[in-house]
Amino acid sequence: MNRILIFSETTSAREIEERLGALLPPQDFNLKLMTTEDYSFRALEPMLLLTLAGSGGAVLGALITGLLQVARQIKARTVILQGKSGRH
Repeated sequence: MNRILIFSETTSAREIEERLGALLPPQDFNLKLMTTEDYSFRALEPMLLLTLAGSGGAVLGALITGLLQVARQIKARTVILQGKSGRH
């Protein structure tokens, strides 16, 4: 399974979880709110762990569409997608 961490400097992870959960089909995505004890790197705020049930283009497309809709709802000015290597 592919795992993705979602972090926002302006919106709580709980709010993103609620908004994204309402947009994504539950059979394809699993959302879990993570506390700072749940992951090994340093972070100040809780993050949202998203697990993709499949790796197909449709699942990834739904995720990107959902993230952009949430960004628009919370009036985010910037959305950054960062790969495992740290590249944008």
